[in-house]
Amino acid sequence: MGWFSINIHDWKAREIAAIVLAVILFLSVNILASAWLHSARLDLTDNRLYSLSEGTKEVLSAIDEPITVRLFLSGRIPEQNPVHANFSKRVRDLLENFVTLSGGKLKLEVYDPEPYSPEEDKALALGLQGVTMGASGEQGYFGLAAVNSSDEKKVIPYFDPAREPLLEYDLTKLVYSLTHPKKPVVGLLSSIPMGADPTRNFRPWAVFEQIKQFFELRSLRGSDESIDEDIDILLIAHPQNLNEKQLYNVDQFILRGGRALISVDPYSETAVARAKAAERERRGKIPVTSKPIPYSTLGKLFDAWGLEFATDTMVGDLGAAQQVNMSGPRSRAVDYILWLALGEGTLDRDDVITSQIDTLNLASSGYFTLREDSGLTMEPLLESTPKTMLIPTSKMDPQPRPDALLREFHSDGTRFTLGARLHGTVKTAFPGGSPASADSDDAESGAPAREHLSESIAPANIVVIGDTDFLSDNFWVRVQNFMGRQLAVPFAGNADFVINVLDNLSGSDALIGLRSRGLSFRPFLRIEDIRHQAEQRYREREQELRKNLTEAESKLNELREQGVGENAAVVTRENKVALEAYRREILGIRKELRKVQHALIKDIDALDSVFKVVNIWAIPVLIGILALVLAFIRRARYRVRHSRYEGEKT
Repeated sequence: MGWFSINIHDWKAREIAAIVLAVILFLSVNILASAWLHSARLDLTDNRLYSLSEGTKEVLSAIDEPITVRLFLSGRIPEQNPVHANFSKRVRDLLENFVTLSGGKLKLEVYDPEPYSPEEDKALALGLQGVTMGASGEQGYFGLAAVNSSDEKKVIPYFDPAREPLLEYDLTKLVYSLTHPKKPVVGLLSSIPMGADPTRNFRPWAVFEQIKQFFELRSLRGSDESIDEDIDILLIAHPQNLNEKQLYNVDQFILRGGRALISVDPYSETAVARAKAAERERRGKIPVTSKPIPYSTLGKLFDAWGLEFATDTMVGDLGAAQQVNMSGPRSRAVDYILWLALGEGTLDRDDVITSQIDTLNLASSGYFTLREDSGLTMEPLLESTPKTMLIPTSKMDPQPRPDALLREFHSDGTRFTLGARLHGTVKTAFPGGSPASADSDDAESGAPAREHLSESIAPANIVVIGDTDFLSDNFWVRVQNFMGRQLAVPFAGNADFVINVLDNLSGSDALIGLRSRGLSFRPFLRIEDIRHQAEQRYREREQELRKNLTEAESKLNELREQGVGENAAVVTRENKVALEAYRREILGIRKELRKVQHALIKDIDALDSVFKVVNIWAIPVLIGILALVLAFIRRARYRVRHSRYEGEKT
């Protein structure tokens, strides 16, 4: 028996030693992991929220000068709701990941700007935007300011949770802008006078003014000279009557890896209206010899790229049609299938260009297809709904009535690509070299001739859209007179689309390739279903309340009209009775509404409590049960061994 006691003591000593060694091993692994695996991450989220794109890594690795990033986050903002709590944590985690991957070139400073503190003064001085917190009216801050070594500054005034899918893109774009502080140059090649429209007293279009706020605009119209090397992006809008040399210049710009936003049209309503206005102006002075050409294309270049764009048909779309008022004996609203309001289901929500645009208005738009032999890939940005029909442009002379188009409408269920990204390798449209006029002009000017390219030396990045009317003020902005000033109020995101395209194309290829991500806040769907059901009941009761209000007010008005003459006293008593009944009815319905709201809160609180219990206690309880099961198994094994030992001893 003494020998068995000694074995038992030895076994306990080994157990204690094993526990001590396990603790030492655990601490050692953590220390080594902190030193060697600091940047290693395992992202198990649904949309890979915490895995940076290769483009972001490329931008961070290319930082050549120190950048200081100052994050201002008021402590009370994450406490307001779960959305801000999750989003603020994601912003900070992403910035810390940026710092790690930048190799020390990015420095992060975090401030909690309390009211009337030096940190709040610093936030205001850097241009951050305060938000009101709670009933006290205190200002909170959730923004960022970054400065490079030459004091160039970029600011995100406020991190809006609605832009969470674009968080990585916004931060990467900010870093890229600080490493490339020069304002991007946009070369404008257009047959429409966006900068000075004669039909508008030579005022610029609103989209032209917005482009100038963010980019340096340089007009290329009327110039046969080669495109300057410092031009970053081409904006080609309604290209008409381009000569061979201008087409060649565009061709070679694209082949050198140039980026472009190209807007063409099978029927430009704006250009035709301008031409008709000019005709009326000069009628009787200069004879009219021909009709204006309504379409535009880059035919020879499109052919070389394998891109097809029909100039004799337009896309009519009943699913995205705008409503217009038809004048006549009885004015009514009618769907005009040639004027489209693209929104959810027709805009690519995964692309940074269109992910945050609510509505984009087009007029008499064309569509694009890609030939099989094209070296490009096409990613649709704007698509029609399946309720479409192709309409010949000949229908526009004269402009058709909306109701007539509806009577002729029949859909074959085809979705058309109205705007797209083009990316890849393209060949020249001038295999024989530059046109003769280009050679002679270069020789006369003494400028050194550039090497002719037969194929793109870098992947082309092009965005095409089959409409030019969307640039016109008439289709996206209203100009209002506010205190003597002309104020442009947009009702669609057309200008946002143009700015987004130019902004995206002005970055590196790594930046262009970034996509939008998902949301870090994932609501409980069951809770949302309960909330929606209760809100539906609330709306039904609210509608019933409004109906009862209308009926009661109508009855009271009738009583007032009768309250004249000898029956006035009687009518007054009836009026009081009706008013009292009306008040009792309102009180009863309000009581029912409070019950609905109370039931809503009760259901959500109960379900919330269940989820909290599961999330907080379920894992510890499972671990405890597992520990008890293991202890029971070990105890049983010990009893078996002890029984065998006793049996052998006897």
